[in-house]
Amino acid sequence: MRFSVAVAVCLLAAGAVFADTVVLKEGGEVVGKVTVTAKEVVVDIRPGMTVAFPKDQVKEIIFENTPREEFEARFKKIQVRDAAGFYSLGLWAKDQGLKDEAKRSFEMVIECEPDHTGARKELGHIRHEGNWLPYEKAMKAKGLVRHRGRWVTPGEKEKLENEAHARALRKEIRHLVNLISGSDRRAAERAIEKYSKLKDPAAVPALAKGATHRKSFIRYLTVKVYGNYKPELVTGPLVDRAVSDPDERVRAQAAKVLRSIKSKTAYIGLLKNFYYNPNGNVRLYSVEALSILRDRNSVAPLVESVAYEVRRVVSVPAGTPDTFIGTQSRKVIGYRKILDVYGRTVDVPIIGNVTSGFGSGGTVRKLVNDVIFNLGARLALKEITNQDFNYDKHGWRKWWKDNKDKFDPWMEKKKDK
Repeated sequence: MRFSVAVAVCLLAAGAVFADTVVLKEGGEVVGKVTVTAKEVVVDIRPGMTVAFPKDQVKEIIFENTPREEFEARFKKIQVRDAAGFYSLGLWAKDQGLKDEAKRSFEMVIECEPDHTGARKELGHIRHEGNWLPYEKAMKAKGLVRHRGRWVTPGEKEKLENEAHARALRKEIRHLVNLISGSDRRAAERAIEKYSKLKDPAAVPALAKGATHRKSFIRYLTVKVYGNYKPELVTGPLVDRAVSDPDERVRAQAAKVLRSIKSKTAYIGLLKNFYYNPNGNVRLYSVEALSILRDRNSVAPLVESVAYEVRRVVSVPAGTPDTFIGTQSRKVIGYRKILDVYGRTVDVPIIGNVTSGFGSGGTVRKLVNDVIFNLGARLALKEITNQDFNYDKHGWRKWWKDNKDKFDPWMEKKKDK
């Protein structure tokens, strides 16, 4: 085939550096990797572009070194202690994409000049405490560890791993809850089995999805799963279920789990809801939970609140008819601090009748003392102790003083020695 000079020039412009050169008889040159066969000269100009010339059209073939061959030739010519020469060659090799050859040159530089900053940086070395160290050793010397391609402190690595683990658990638990509430019975059964065996502490926050699910059986199942964990991890959510869940079975199960895991702080949360929560149902549910929990520590605070005095202002006739327009309501007007059997301070509410409005006529306002009888406290004490001294606070106190040492922390009678 005949090959025009114009085409040859174009191919020359597209050719690669450090390749062979084919000089054509008609003029022009083609640069690329040359392969000579029996009848023709084949030139690989670039990947996917190859041309061939009959031998009788080729005037001359000039074979040139590849970049790697050029590197080796130049490397051998540099004097052993010529740091500048090796550094210059290393930069050249880097530009040519010869990573291994560049590294070899820079290593020769630091053999000549150990403190050569340029070569050290090219090799990725970092000065640490006056010494040059490879990057990885320098990072480790600084107390850092590798995490997904980054160097971080051990604390950061642990935090990142924990966060990733927690995200994975949230995804898994969400998937299990969806399967349990789904229509595929077999998949639901397998999911229930797996869900019931959850024990990883990192899963506790994610269990909130099941604990607040719209379906009560999933809330019930989640409450049972909480029983797999240490009290300090699940007391809060269990107390919340015990005093606020709309399903009586879920509330009762939450209180039973609190007892089974022997939560030492559950009674505090239950008492707070019993004393202070403005929702009447929550206060009632708290009494039920305290009755199931039967924590010895709750007895003394309940005894002190079974009956208590409050002061209130009343209007009494003064001999002439009177008129009053307004409202009266019972509110917490203060708190009294008491000590339980362990010497801990517990707040007992003081409830009074608060009157608001205006009146006229023959009345006078008078300060009186009232005794408030707390039915909830009495019922809880009755269930916990199997005793009933009605609202007789002194009777409750005396019995507790005489008998408290006969019970273990969960109000089970101690065995006689």
